[in-house]
Amino acid sequence: MTTPRPTPRADTPLDPIIQLLALAGEQGYLTHADLVDALPPESDSPDALDVVRAALADIGIAVLDEPAVPAPFAGAAPVEVDRDALDEGRAMLGDLARGTSASTDPLALYMRRMHAVPLLTREGEIVLAREIETGRHQVLHAIAGYPPAVDVLLERHRTRSATGANGSPDEEDGETPAPARYDALQAAVSALRDALHAHGSRSANYRDARNHVAALLGSLAWVAPAVDDASRAVRALAAASDDPSTADAAYFDAVARRALAAALSDGQQKVRDATRAMLEANLRLVLSIARKYLNRGVDLSDLVQDGCLGLMRAIEKFEYRRGFKFSTYATWWIRQAIARAVADRSRTIRVPVHVGDQYQRVQRHALRFRQRTGRRATPAELAAETGLDEGKLRAVLALPAEPVSLDTPLPDADTGLVELIEDQASASPFEQLADTRMRECVRALLRSVTPTEADVLRRRFGLGGAEPDTYDAIAQDAGMSRERVRQIEKRALAALRTAAEAENAQSFLDA
Repeated sequence: MTTPRPTPRADTPLDPIIQLLALAGEQGYLTHADLVDALPPESDSPDALDVVRAALADIGIAVLDEPAVPAPFAGAAPVEVDRDALDEGRAMLGDLARGTSASTDPLALYMRRMHAVPLLTREGEIVLAREIETGRHQVLHAIAGYPPAVDVLLERHRTRSATGANGSPDEEDGETPAPARYDALQAAVSALRDALHAHGSRSANYRDARNHVAALLGSLAWVAPAVDDASRAVRALAAASDDPSTADAAYFDAVARRALAAALSDGQQKVRDATRAMLEANLRLVLSIARKYLNRGVDLSDLVQDGCLGLMRAIEKFEYRRGFKFSTYATWWIRQAIARAVADRSRTIRVPVHVGDQYQRVQRHALRFRQRTGRRATPAELAAETGLDEGKLRAVLALPAEPVSLDTPLPDADTGLVELIEDQASASPFEQLADTRMRECVRALLRSVTPTEADVLRRRFGLGGAEPDTYDAIAQDAGMSRERVRQIEKRALAALRTAAEAENAQSFLDA
């Protein structure tokens, strides 16, 4: 026997959130069905329900899957509701239920929007692709009606072709118009301008020439910046005064100008709406691909942004008539955009994309080899595993390591990494100690001979940091012959070999 669920008093005007809190106050708990009934239809996704469950748990309200066993006081009168507490709870849960919390985290907003838009079916993708195609044709037809706008469009295409697609690898797809196509377009624009000047903007000749130019423009690649520049020329025509400054604009009356601008705006709006719908429906795809590139030096939010750029490029290039599903086609553009972002920004020293891919592949094979054999693979074994030449493999493995800041603090220490770097300009403590001990040993040896012998040895071998002297220089300063100086040196060295201190000096010779 199930106990009927208590309901708030009918004379109390409560909205769904307050009803939910009041119900929790009366029965002491809520069920999953209560949440589904109280939340708006657009907020009953699993993620939204989990957020509301967590919020209710924070304020001490349990959410059960099934109604609890009837309590002894189940038939008691409803508990009076604290309106102030209900207002506070309503504000918090209302924000959560409607998805309008004060969070400004871009990634959280992205995920919220991602769950709010359903996935597209194959038929839905075709409908949106056709809408984009229709809008583009309408935009190009409006541009084709004004010769200066066509000139701007062709000039942008010509510049793009001359500069190698603006130096962007994404643009190098061989879609720039061939010279023969340029010649045909230039001839068509000249015919359009002649028809406009000779017969006006309302003549059949002008309409035929305009349709021909529009058809030729449709054979060009869709380049958004070029179309935007040409569209500005059409809008400038619509905003021109009755005394236009260009010769072509003089042949359009106010009605024709507004008609061109209206057709252009309508086509652009169709393209924007369909593009936005297709973009939002594939946000999940971007996130799923971006997560595969985590822990490579780029934040997830940045990966998602670059993935969205790739998605927009895929929408621009998608040709539904070829029969491909859009998600299959877009995956490659998204992956390319994210991989390029990782290659450009993940390392301080940039590594080409293909080299980075080879490095990742080598690392994966090295990990599998170690898991399989329990040891690290040699370069020859890795070359056999990856199929790369051993020399090329060594070059890939020799990629520059990531720079480390000298200000990096050491764990469990108050010092930084810079304090542990060896100073190559100064001697090491061991060398300083050895030098000090050697000086003491030399001084002890010199004390074992006569002062004259010690002075000759100091000057002859440059002891004490001075430059070594010749026999002649020592003899001249000491007032003796050169042979006498040589004899003193020989006698002093013989005495040092038999001195007791010589045993200590032997260790320096062995080192």
